[in-house]
Amino acid sequence: MFSTDVFGFGTRQNGVLIFMYSMLRGLFLTFAFPKLIALGRSYTSGKSPDQSISTERDPLLSSERAQANQEAGKDRDGVTKKEQAFHFDLIYTRYSLLADGLLTLLCSFVQQGWQM
Repeated sequence: MFSTDVFGFGTRQNGVLIFMYSMLRGLFLTFAFPKLIALGRSYTSGKSPDQSISTERDPLLSSERAQANQEAGKDRDGVTKKEQAFHFDLIYTRYSLLADGLLTLLCSFVQQGWQM
């Protein structure tokens, strides 16, 4: 492993490093991740679309279609709640990958064992 070669970590220090990483990741995925996902999904599903102008020429057809979409579990634009949740999941994944890349970049500047 990189840490044993560059920093001179022994088996014990390397085990502690892997344990700390796994424990932090496990705690995050157990406690914080589900709450963040639930909060984000409720935030994105609670938003109302900005498009309030109908593209239909006949307002009666527009209201009938909106009623049919509402009965099918869709909002005004025909987007289901599952699709809205999927939209948040993509946003979360994008920023999660950016944060992970930034942290990995910062770790590349580590030059001493205690900085880990």
